[in-house]
Amino acid sequence: MAERRFHGWQAIAAIVGSLATLVTAVVAAAAFLRDDGTDQPTARPITASSGATGRASAPAGESVAVSGPEQPLHDKLRLRLSSQIEFDTDPPNSNRSGGDPDVYRFGGAFGKDINGFYGAARWTGTTDPTRAQCDLELAQATRNNIAIDVGTRLCFRTSGDRTVLVRFLKQTAEGDWQIEATVWPA
Repeated sequence: MAERRFHGWQAIAAIVGSLATLVTAVVAAAAFLRDDGTDQPTARPITASSGATGRASAPAGESVAVSGPEQPLHDKLRLRLSSQIEFDTDPPNSNRSGGDPDVYRFGGAFGKDINGFYGAARWTGTTDPTRAQCDLELAQATRNNIAIDVGTRLCFRTSGDRTVLVRFLKQTAEGDWQIEATVWPA
């Protein structure tokens, strides 16, 4: 009977593959537990009117709270999204491990799913939204997990209550995303 030998490099590859699978499963489980289980957007409470500011208004009978000025802290800032980004730091930190990320990409090396821990909404307009338009979209159509592709534009809420617009420009050969972000203050 032929004895099968297990070489050291094979063991390392098996362990790394198992760990990657485990991490992906944990992140997917966490995202699932944060989601309400439906495919429908979840509404964020709308708290106050901003009609006098000249910003976008909510549908009849509703109003949306818009805090902070229209002038962004960072406009069209190019970043590389490997796994997560913290937008409450100046400048935003795309390679922070641990901490409190606002945006997390999952699904392995070439994953095309984004989790906005504090709210995310897809922007489908023909031009980039203003801060008020992002705030309104977040108030009406917040989701936790959103599939992305080249050209996708998403509005995010951060843990520090900043509003962020992210444009997904291209996916690199390594699977990271080149993005462009506009960050408005809280």
